[in-house]
Amino acid sequence: MSGLNEQKPQVNRNIPGMNRRERFVEVQHAENAGETVKRIVNYFTHEKKLVIGMLAVVVF
Repeated sequence: MSGLNEQKPQVNRNIPGMNRRERFVEVQHAENAGETVKRIVNYFTHEKKLVIGMLAVVVF
């Protein structure tokens, strides 16, 4: 029964980068969605090659 007088520590539920005042601001959209998608695909294509290369080094 030693735990009766002890208080549990409070959990910090703050999310880094969360701004409560700007939670419901209007969403910004890309002016040219096609070019944006191309940039994202290009970025992940490069990252995909890097991850596969690192996996190959670790496994083999």
